[in-house]
Order: sequence, then C-alpha cells, then structure tokens
Amino acid sequence: MDFTTDETTAELTRLARSIVTKLSTPERVAELESANAPIDTALWQALGAAGLIGLELPADLAGVGGGQSAVDTVAVATEVGRGLGV
Repeated sequence: MDFTTDETTAELTRLARSIVTKLSTPERVAELESANAPIDTALWQALGAAGLIGLELPADLAGVGGGQSAVDTVAVATEVGRGLGV
C-alpha cells in the first residue's frame, strides 16, 4: 500500500487547516464549553460543505464520490485534530 502524499492530499490538508483555524478560535471553544455544547455544528457543517467529510464514500452513501484515498482521509483527520488541539 502506498502512503505517500501528493498535491491533492496537500490541498485537502490546507483546506482543513484553513477551516479549523478560521472557525475554531479560542473564543469559540470557550463559548461552546460555557454552553456545555458537545460539538461545534458550524465547524462540522463547514467541513462537510467543503467536501472534507466522507472522502472515501460514494455519493449514494452520503460521501463525496469516493475519489479520495485513505491517505487523504487520514491527512484531513490529522489536520482537524491538530487544529482542535486533540
């Protein structure tokens, strides 16, 4: 199995980083924590709208077409986790 990254993976990673950096600010996290909110729906909606959720799933299973690799999915998940401080 090939685990090398390519330009597509780099673009997806940059997109994920941009969204998380823009939406998951310390102020937003504090707001969610004070509201006892378990999830930031605005963040996840933005990630979904950008096509970053369901990268490997076909469209008929609510994915984005299944054209991306497991490496792409892991790269995006890693970037989201990094941005959220997980």
